[in-house]
Amino acid sequence: MAEYELFTETPTSGANADSSVTVGCEFRVDTACELSGVRYFHPTGGNLNARTMGVFSMSSGALVAGPYVMPIGVPGTWCELTIGSTVDLVPGYYRVGCLHPAGDYPFTSSYFDNIDDTPRGPITLLSTFSVTGGAQGSYSYGASLTNPTSHGGGGNFWSDVTVSDATGGGEDYTASANLSGAGQLARVITVAFNKALSLSGAGQLSGAVVPVLSTAVALSGAGIASSSLTPHIAVTAGMSGAGNLQAGAESARVVSVDLSGTGDLLGIMHPSWVEQANLNGAGELSTSVTPAATVDIPFTGAGTLTADIHSIGKTDVQLTGAGELIAGASPAVSTLGELTGAGVLQPIVHPHPTVDVDLAGDGQLTATADNSRTVTTRLDGAGTLSTSAITAVTITTHHDGIGTLTTTKRIATNTQTSFGGIGTLTIDLPDSRRDITVTATLTSPQWEAQLITKPRNAALPSRRWSANL
Repeated sequence: MAEYELFTETPTSGANADSSVTVGCEFRVDTACELSGVRYFHPTGGNLNARTMGVFSMSSGALVAGPYVMPIGVPGTWCELTIGSTVDLVPGYYRVGCLHPAGDYPFTSSYFDNIDDTPRGPITLLSTFSVTGGAQGSYSYGASLTNPTSHGGGGNFWSDVTVSDATGGGEDYTASANLSGAGQLARVITVAFNKALSLSGAGQLSGAVVPVLSTAVALSGAGIASSSLTPHIAVTAGMSGAGNLQAGAESARVVSVDLSGTGDLLGIMHPSWVEQANLNGAGELSTSVTPAATVDIPFTGAGTLTADIHSIGKTDVQLTGAGELIAGASPAVSTLGELTGAGVLQPIVHPHPTVDVDLAGDGQLTATADNSRTVTTRLDGAGTLSTSAITAVTITTHHDGIGTLTTTKRIATNTQTSFGGIGTLTIDLPDSRRDITVTATLTSPQWEAQLITKPRNAALPSRRWSANL
């Protein structure tokens, strides 16, 4: 495991008298690496006060490593500290800073104006013309370590980092990253058998894992937790507090996404054997699954759950509380959509052998099914149920509750519709060149069973039957 530093030379610099000041420079991480140490050059004639160092993110300004209290330096030499627990640095721009509590910092004027960008393994020493902070070499006055944002005009204050070219999670059997307070934590882990990311306080946590057997991402407080996972056996993403959680998983056997609090949860899984997405609280949950063997999407709270599912064996979509649930499946062997509470449930399925859509409570349920062999639609409660089926072999529609049921069939071989409730039943069969058999039955005294057939190759106008009770 090789180690790299920004500066390879030993400068000749005297001490610059001043008050307490943090000085540093900007550098770029090109590939994920570990921060294993920090160092600064102790100028000739400098005081022997202990310095403090740290590394800041250029994008957020947050301290991502440190603060580290340095040993007492020897004038005219580099003062180095190997940190006890390495810190993973993801690709991006960073600034290393060193606090000189009583001044006496080193300085070489116009250093960065006279160099080109210089790669040092996974990191790059930047010239004045490549930095994101406006100018290379920077400082900020203050009694404590702070992100130095005032520009030093291209001068070098000789603050440095030591990195290694292997990430801390590489080839790990167990890896975890936890953020329990405010701040920012980033971690990249490769080939780990166990991976856990948890955020229990305010702040931001991000992690990338490739590939792992098991991964858990949890957000129990306010903030943002994000994770990218490829590929693995089991993935669990859970949010029990307010905030935002994102999880991406490819080639996973089992994926579970839960939202039990307020906030937003987004899960993307490709392809997985089993996918479960649950929304038990108020908020918004979105999931995309391609392709999976089994998908279950229950919705028991208020809010919005959106699911997009492709090429799966079985799909269950359930809404038992108030809110809105939308699910798309294409193509699936079996799809089930149920609405037992108030709200809106809208499954869209293309194409699969079996589709079942039930509305047992108040609300609205809409189902679209193309190229399906069997489609069954039931309305047992009050509300509105609409179904559209194209190129289906058998379509069965039941209306036993109060409300409105509308069904549209195209190129269907057999259609059966029963109406035993109160409300409106509408059946629309557009033109077709196939034989169609339609049975419409109303079980109340006002209706007589009708059998209507349309011969093959007959160019007849659309038929519409409507009963208002």
